[in-house]
Amino acid sequence: MGNGMADYINDKEFNLNGVATVKDYDLYCHYVAGLVGEGLTKLTVAAEFGAPSLIKDMYLSESMGLFLQKTNIIRDYKEDLDDGRSFWPKEIWGKYTPELVNFSKPENLKDGLDCISDLVLNALGHVRDVLVYLSLIYDNSTFNFCAIPQVMAIATLAEVFNNPLVFKQNVKIRKGTTCKLILNSRTYEGVLAIFSQYLRVIHHKCPVSDPNYLKIGIKCGELEQFIEELHPDPSHLPKGIQSM
Repeated sequence: MGNGMADYINDKEFNLNGVATVKDYDLYCHYVAGLVGEGLTKLTVAAEFGAPSLIKDMYLSESMGLFLQKTNIIRDYKEDLDDGRSFWPKEIWGKYTPELVNFSKPENLKDGLDCISDLVLNALGHVRDVLVYLSLIYDNSTFNFCAIPQVMAIATLAEVFNNPLVFKQNVKIRKGTTCKLILNSRTYEGVLAIFSQYLRVIHHKCPVSDPNYLKIGIKCGELEQFIEELHPDPSHLPKGIQSM
């Protein structure tokens, strides 16, 4: 992780222009969050708190980390620009504006919101892996530790989606919502219900004028169908995780 972050710190192009490609975006998130998931997964399996297959399928833990980090990056647009940083990949935002800072100008709001939907679409590509990973955690406390940040992330994505406030301030979910998410994510069935709920929110918030409208609709539909297939029979839940 240290070596990876040092590579970015010493990269003059990154320091000057921020993240360029989606590949660089994924690599940055890997160093910041993916490696954390890898280490925690190894500890979880060693303690017999999760399925041994998690070690072989490390791409699942990678998605856990990238989903969280990408959500934070989308949300932190204003804060990062104010601090002279830029983590939105140019390969995505460059389709909507020649300069990332332009999204903060009222005349560019529509383009900015379209860019957010593109970034959210990219982040949603990790949801399937996240849900599979969580299904393989046996221990209750470990499940809660893994699940709570993920449900916060999907709720945050729904909050920032098509939200003009992203370009003015750091948008966060309400404290009451946070408490509700913590309480309702104590079971795998509860997590699936939360993801399904916020996928519908994202889908319904997407205007027909959004260039990603069809892609967002297809992705949300695919994920909701996947969730229906995963919806657990209480008698078949992993050890330690009980149905609501």
